[in-house]
Amino acid sequence: MVNNDISKSKILGNESNFTQGDLEKCWNIYYNIKIQNKEFNMASLLKLNKPIKNNNDIKYTVMSDINKKELEDELPKLLKYIRNSLKNDFIEVKIDSNNSIKKNVLFTPSEKFEKLIELNPLLEILRKKLDLDY
Repeated sequence: MVNNDISKSKILGNESNFTQGDLEKCWNIYYNIKIQNKEFNMASLLKLNKPIKNNNDIKYTVMSDINKKELEDELPKLLKYIRNSLKNDFIEVKIDSNNSIKKNVLFTPSEKFEKLIELNPLLEILRKKLDLDY
């Protein structure tokens, strides 16, 4: 009976459970690998959003069809890394493109600073105390 279980696991592959936190940690490590390898474009694509876990499926949304194509080209390496790291051979990544994400991209220094103030209102007090413009 034990031999049957072993042979089934070899046929089926690994399927360890993982959490959203495990996924995000693994994703961030892969991002850091891309930075170390000076693959900055791919690294930036990996930071557009957080990957969302749904059982063994990972949903990731990018800003455009071009971004989707670039990430799909990287997908075999990304999947291999994630599957090995999380010890789950059944993980699949689904990439969606959503043009409305562009609204969240900040371009000017003032837009960036306003977003930072939303996150930490004390920055506005500091800006006033130091008499800084933005």
